Amino acid sequence: MHPVVVVEGGCLPEVWEKSITELWSKGVNIRTEYGNDSKDCTMLMIIRRPLAEPRIHKAGLMVGKLSQLEEYVQEVCNGIHDSYVERGIWPYTYHERLRSYKCCNQTIDQIDYIVRKLAE
Repeated sequence: MHPVVVVEGGCLPEVWEKSITELWSKGVNIRTEYGNDSKDCTMLMIIRRPLAEPRIHKAGLMVGKLSQLEEYVQEVCNGIHDSYVERGIWPYTYHERLRSYKCCNQTIDQIDYIVRKLAE
């Protein structure tokens, strides 16, 4: 069974950092779909001031440099690399998973789905 972990803090970077520490110490060991070892848990993150600066933890930039953040944002939000999937360069993009997730013989726009559910 996966542990449920709660982390709380003032701003996004603080809570993100705590989440990594708590995941490492309290998460369970799993094997990913790619065969790599990983940690997993169910996590509730409480951010008291979500719009407070800083909103980005420098250690959390998986894109490498702060200057590459805009490209990463464009990929996730606008799908600038979705063609990489069609060409076989990447197995998926985050944008594709959010906006055109293929499941059960249909394509699901998960963002649209959540917006509709919240509006009900």
